[in-house]
Amino acid sequence: MVAGTYYFKETVTDSYGNVGSATVSITCRAATSTTSSTTSSTDAISTQAPTVTFSGPVSTQLPTNTITLYPSATFYSGATLKSRTLSQVSGPSTATLTNVTGTTPYVGNMVAGTYSFRETVTDSYGNTGSGTVSITCRPASTTGSTGGTGSTGTTSGTGTVTPSMVKTFVAPGEYQVFFLDQNKKLYSIGTNLYTQGVNGAGVPGTTLKPAVPSTLTFNYAAAGLHGGAAVDNNGNVWAWGDNDQGQCGNGVTSTSQQLTPVQVTTDVTGATFTNVKFLTAFYSGNVSSGWYAIKNDGTLWVWGQTLGGMQGDGTTGNTALTRPKQISAWWPEGFADRCG
Repeated sequence: MVAGTYYFKETVTDSYGNVGSATVSITCRAATSTTSSTTSSTDAISTQAPTVTFSGPVSTQLPTNTITLYPSATFYSGATLKSRTLSQVSGPSTATLTNVTGTTPYVGNMVAGTYSFRETVTDSYGNTGSGTVSITCRPASTTGSTGGTGSTGTTSGTGTVTPSMVKTFVAPGEYQVFFLDQNKKLYSIGTNLYTQGVNGAGVPGTTLKPAVPSTLTFNYAAAGLHGGAAVDNNGNVWAWGDNDQGQCGNGVTSTSQQLTPVQVTTDVTGATFTNVKFLTAFYSGNVSSGWYAIKNDGTLWVWGQTLGGMQGDGTTGNTALTRPKQISAWWPEGFADRCG
């Protein structure tokens, strides 16, 4: 060293990922012309890294997926705050962090699971300290009883639910999948809440319950490009999702999605539409979507936007059918039964 003052920092990381550091000031004095001298200065001054702790709640329960954190820092040797920031260390998903440089950072968009967050603080001497906190986001509460081969669960509204462990039917689609459990209840999973029939509510990627009457049970379900449909135990069809081409079969088209299931009540002639056994989605020409259905009597029906020939009556061009229309055709005896 030459004459002057030097600063050195020691940085340490522990097994939990917490980081701490301290600095030391070393003074190298110039040579003196006398054989004796005195000094009132301190040869070395060290400072301690700030410590960080958290207070307040450390858990939440869906559907509440947000929480406010309360980190606090302790400084030493007269140091003051220079900067602070919050970051996510781990978790089942990437949470949304707000006010990360403030005293009350806000965490949102969590799914069920355990998250870890770190608050890192730097003091006016340049020393850095950090602390971590674990936040548990619990699944939505359910009520149910165990019996038979699975555990049944119920919930009010369209929150995350626990269906029977036994799945009896699965209907995969583009952005959503629907399934029936052993109790013939209808459930959905997907990334788009606007196509699952759950009124746009819930946590994407979790099991949700479409907003159908709670007493309804179902025999069949199908998923389309941006929506779904299902056949209940009475042979009635329920549909939801995109309806810009009449896919919901309720007599209208709409540029906004149908967020909750609606019953397809009548066909194009005004007759009651029921006694349905199966149905399937179509997506044709990369532009048109809708549904085909087969009744117990073997008749075939279609609604939505059809391209040339899809109605089976010589109709060409794009035609939006907002009510089911029967396709006149001859089917072998027992055709509907063999489709199962």
